[in-house]
Amino acid sequence: TDLNNIAKFQKVIWNSNGNYFFPLLTVTYCYHKVIYGISGLFIENTYHFSGKALNNHAIKTTQVSSKINCVFQCLSVEQCVSYNYQETSSTGRHTCELNRKSFRNAKLEDFQARDGFVYGESVPQTSQSGSCATSPCKNYGICMNIGNDMYECICKATTTGNDCEQWKDNAKDYTLTFPRKSTSDVISAVSLNSSQVSKLTMCTWVNYVTAGWHTLFSYSVKNAANMLAIRCDNTGKCEIIVNNVPSEVHTSPLNDGTWHHLCFSWENIQGSLKFYINGAIRSIKKDVSSSLTIDGTGKLIIGQLQATSVGLEFNASDSFMGRMYGFNMWDAVKSPSEILSLSKQCISETGNLVDWRIFSVKESHGLVNQAMPSVCAFNVSKTANFESSSGEKYIKMPFTTTSLREITICFWSRRKWTKKSTAFHYYSETLKNALRWTFNGATENMIFVANVKTSIYFSPYYDDSWHHFCYTWESTDGRLVVFIDGIVIYNASSVDRAKTIEGTGVLVIGQLCSTLNPFSASDDCFYVNYLTDLNIWKTSLSGHVITAMSKAAGRDLGNKLNWNDVVYGGEVFGGLSLTPTNDVSLNGNSDFYIDFGSTQSASNYVEFQNPIPSVTQFLACYWLWPTNKGGVFAYSTPELADQWATFISTSDASFCINEKWKYGSTVTFNGGWSHFCWRWRNTDGLTELYKDGKLLMSLTGFVTGYTIPGGGYLVLGQEVDSHKGGFSASQALTGFLGHLNIWDNFDAVALSFEEMARGASHFEGNVVPWSSFRSKLYGTVTVVEGSSCTLPDFATQKLREKWCSDNISPTSDCPVLYPLLDTDNNNNGKLLRCYCKNMLLQNSAGHYTYNPGNTGYYTRDPQLRLIKNI
Repeated sequence: TDLNNIAKFQKVIWNSNGNYFFPLLTVTYCYHKVIYGISGLFIENTYHFSGKALNNHAIKTTQVSSKINCVFQCLSVEQCVSYNYQETSSTGRHTCELNRKSFRNAKLEDFQARDGFVYGESVPQTSQSGSCATSPCKNYGICMNIGNDMYECICKATTTGNDCEQWKDNAKDYTLTFPRKSTSDVISAVSLNSSQVSKLTMCTWVNYVTAGWHTLFSYSVKNAANMLAIRCDNTGKCEIIVNNVPSEVHTSPLNDGTWHHLCFSWENIQGSLKFYINGAIRSIKKDVSSSLTIDGTGKLIIGQLQATSVGLEFNASDSFMGRMYGFNMWDAVKSPSEILSLSKQCISETGNLVDWRIFSVKESHGLVNQAMPSVCAFNVSKTANFESSSGEKYIKMPFTTTSLREITICFWSRRKWTKKSTAFHYYSETLKNALRWTFNGATENMIFVANVKTSIYFSPYYDDSWHHFCYTWESTDGRLVVFIDGIVIYNASSVDRAKTIEGTGVLVIGQLCSTLNPFSASDDCFYVNYLTDLNIWKTSLSGHVITAMSKAAGRDLGNKLNWNDVVYGGEVFGGLSLTPTNDVSLNGNSDFYIDFGSTQSASNYVEFQNPIPSVTQFLACYWLWPTNKGGVFAYSTPELADQWATFISTSDASFCINEKWKYGSTVTFNGGWSHFCWRWRNTDGLTELYKDGKLLMSLTGFVTGYTIPGGGYLVLGQEVDSHKGGFSASQALTGFLGHLNIWDNFDAVALSFEEMARGASHFEGNVVPWSSFRSKLYGTVTVVEGSSCTLPDFATQKLREKWCSDNISPTSDCPVLYPLLDTDNNNNGKLLRCYCKNMLLQNSAGHYTYNPGNTGYYTRDPQLRLIKNI
């Protein structure tokens, strides 16, 4: 029988085998969809208009013999929600247009008069009475009463089962596209799958290119329009809103047209808030709505920031424009390793608070489009492994730029090579050293911008750990700002002011170009060890963004040159190995100091666990705040107790190698921190002692030709009289010790000692690293987290500046306050203080130091020490 004959049957039931069953009659034909007929086959809902049609949304146009055929056509196409039917026809065939939207979620101007047409919708009427009164259909399935206390659920395209309770395998494999900035492009609201929420994790994939704010979601409850929300802009700034209060976090700009995985977690215990991009931690905050419990019965909206807590009011400027995939929320705080795992695959687990699949059955409004399968995809980040000292390994690619007046270059490096080596070099027709970063020896960084070289000195940076390097430059005032691990180590202007970087040339990773064409390797400038995530932006990124990027590698992509282009499009030479990037992050385990107490005791000491190699030269640096004389460190072997040691008294410092003690280096202690560096080499016996960056003592011929044997025992806080023992209370250290690191290299430029005396960095010794002293503590010795001596990153410095301004009233003589670790007018030890900025001295690298003789400061340690951007 044909479709018109089917119309006389009042009930059609779809059974579990996918066949039509008629209780009273047997038929031979039925259509693809489930249809319920009352007084005919189909009841149109209240949206039925003669003389009207919906334009611009047709997914299919066909010719049919009757209106019911048009209805069946719409019901047979899963994406069809409405139809335009041509009532009048001279041929007996009628035009039937199937639409993907209804007049309610399309543009108003698309719903217009059209003679001879009827507009209708294909959704059967639902019932909220009888068997459907309890809403048995899950996942927004449509419930129909079929009599005899029976019901039938009409499932959406991504669900199945008698009650639509099962998700189809492809239910999460779709992308939502928000094509414009609009107040009408939105997915209908959902609630959280819990009545009360005290902790959560939200993750989603996003892809957008436009400027301005982009709201990923917002969640409103009574009296709080934005109980939860997150939005990001085009500069790398994001706001995570909890209980209507925004917390500002940062990352590299996300509007690069590629897919990024974004997560945040929150819990009301301590108000801990963590922010991740592409699996990499970007920010950790505390005291964000501590003790708050979130009502789970509110409204969660994708793509819009809610303006009120009642009703759905939006601002177009806050709306999301781009593509989104995999929005999920869990009622637990996921671990960093779990979030990293989620970031490595587009299709992954779904949330139990909010399940991405639910949006596949929710109604979309405006021009939001759902497309299956998902188009989420990303390139796996690679690490370049320059594992051998060969000038043949490098990556080369063409690089052309015109009138570049500001720039940011960042990369991650892991090195244990102390010789001269070049991370990257851009060589153009007009500029031999247009852009370049060369490591020269143990402590010098040679940075080139438009042929101008700037030498910058820092801690020894060859500890075989990952570190983040960046510099920004602006042509307007020639300002060059250099960051290492998010710390500003150079900030000065007039570096090639008013010039531009331009030309056609080559960018080489891991080598120094000697000529443009052909390329020739320079024997002393090849790179050794590991490098990844080298990116170039054609703008000067903010210090907050660079600080965030320095926490961990997160597939950041520059908008002038990105690392994906380098590793997937560059020319690789010398068999250079490119392997998937794993666990590239800043080692933050060194930010602590050790408290040896105030009473001397032979029981108070710390042991070093790792084996020590034989050394013929070394550099040992540490921060010290002693309250009595005592041993700083001592190294013994079975053959000799006093192999290697240093001892501090209230008036001098002494040191020993091979039982040869040197006494009498005058030191003054008046409370507070002091920085020491001691170095020695056996070739000529040169040994030097520095305090707070100043040379205290230098002599030659000290234990010439001697090799300190490896395999011994190293202890902190004691002087030894025998191997692994002989401790004496009278020689035990009291006070504080921090950041003791030992390198097996004498080579360090004197300027680097001044830099290291500003504060401790994240670089550690390759023989003895400070972070290894967290365990093996004896007696009453304790570890104190957060050291005043640790150099603050850019974001921490800004937080401390604000604290000084908020807590100490400026005066006409002291209009601006500046936090700094330095001494005072009585030459006391260094502490964190709020100084009058106009009374400080500034050196050529842009660093401030105390100007002796003035009293424009306020000691605020430990208050400032506890302020830290994580």
